[in-house]
Amino acid sequence: MSRMRRSLLALALWLPIGAAVWLLDAGRPASAQSLALPTTITSVTLAARFLDEAPSDRRWVLRRRHPLNDDAHAHAPGFIYAASGSSYLVIDDGQGLLMPEGTAAWVPGGIGHLHTSSARATSAGGDPAAGLEVWAILLERDTEARAPGAAVVSPPAIGLVAGPYEARLTTMTFAAGAMMPLARRTGPELAYALSGDWELEYIGVPFTLGRQQGYVADPGVPYRLRNAGASPARLLSAQLVPAGQPAAIP
Repeated sequence: MSRMRRSLLALALWLPIGAAVWLLDAGRPASAQSLALPTTITSVTLAARFLDEAPSDRRWVLRRRHPLNDDAHAHAPGFIYAASGSSYLVIDDGQGLLMPEGTAAWVPGGIGHLHTSSARATSAGGDPAAGLEVWAILLERDTEARAPGAAVVSPPAIGLVAGPYEARLTTMTFAAGAMMPLARRTGPELAYALSGDWELEYIGVPFTLGRQQGYVADPGVPYRLRNAGASPARLLSAQLVPAGQPAAIP
């Protein structure tokens, strides 16, 4: 079975919160030249973590409505993202890290931590969790990924090479009509649309995406993304990048 056919057979996987199109293939970058983005596209790295080796037995899982103002808990390694409102991240009863809306932090696997609203931290009245939402974008094993409550579960990571990696969580903002040049990822990427209407070209095949839909781009596979709407659109991107390489190449 050809690489393109394997990719297209992976379409139409519908997930509990919104629909997601997952596109699979494998490959390996042949160049370390970094992809140049047009000025109409901005990319901001919210958090990053160096990994000693490729997490070949894990997959990206996005869980919305993470426990807030609850007891301490632990889970697989990954990013905590302040999706709505400001909250505190407290690890091992240490000092709380204030996380304004739109920021992120890495939490190691198996480490006890909790999330609390700023209102609760100051003993203010009213509902301390009103308007707040915390997401977790984790590298989970298969058994963990089967737990209920996931908004997005990616396929297992493929195309990984031996050696250290950097996990990154970034946001990308596309101006109206902005389009990225044809690109190939050096490591697997999970992308999730925070807003807007999108056109995705994957191995030359067009797809449309909307808010709370996403895709997986695997290493070495050519793809292109365009904001098809009349206003700026935002994307959340969880990436595994081989150490010393750019996240994407032409």
